Amino acid sequence: MTYTYQDKNTTSESYQTKNDTYTGTGTVTTTGTAVVGSSTLFTTELIVGNGIFISGQGRVVSVITDDTHLTLDSALSSDVAGQAFTYNKKQYQTKN
Repeated sequence: MTYTYQDKNTTSESYQTKNDTYTGTGTVTTTGTAVVGSSTLFTTELIVGNGIFISGQGRVVSVITDDTHLTLDSALSSDVAGQAFTYNKKQYQTKN
C-alpha cells in the first residue's frame, strides 16, 4: 500500500515526509489501529486523511470519533502508551 498527497499542481509526496508538521496536544496510546488520547484535541487539530506520526512511524487518520478517540489506517509496528505525536495537515489517499 502506498500513500500519496495530491495538491492542486498534481505533485505528490510520501506520507512519511514530515514537512509542515505540528506538535499535537496531549499524548496517545495505541492498540492496533485504535488511538486513545489524553488531553488531546483530535476534532480541532486533525481531519480524516491527515498524516500522524507516533514513535517515529507515519500513518493516516481514517476515522475521528471525538477529541480523544481516532482510528489509523494501519497499526503501528507495536502498541505505544503515553507518547507525544505530531501531524501533517495535508490529506493523503491510499493507493493500492
